[in-house]
Amino acid sequence: MPAHIVIVHTDAAFLEAVCAALSASGKSVSGYSDAMQALDALEGATTTDVLVTRVDFGRGTLNGVALARMAQFRRPEVKVLFVARTENKEYTRGVGEALTAPAAVPDIVAAVDRLLAEAEIA
Repeated sequence: MPAHIVIVHTDAAFLEAVCAALSASGKSVSGYSDAMQALDALEGATTTDVLVTRVDFGRGTLNGVALARMAQFRRPEVKVLFVARTENKEYTRGVGEALTAPAAVPDIVAAVDRLLAEAEIA
């Protein structure tokens, strides 16, 4: 069964590009532009291997760090990859790996592959 990846980002073009690239690399992918919709999906999913999210979704919305912590509370094995602006990377420590935004799609695919490989070793 292919690894299942959940991607949450508000930039539709970015979301589509990352979903397409991960799908092309043989992974099952679900993409969401809303963190609450993603949380509902994460809670209802039978498996999620990696969550790819940003840190800041804007004022009055669930942030990516809270989303990641909730996902890991329910499923501690979920790996998290943040695509975060430099000033937000400090909030990701101890929760997941962070790439500096803007991140290139191939770099995101490589980071997801690395997280999946590390999970297999553990």
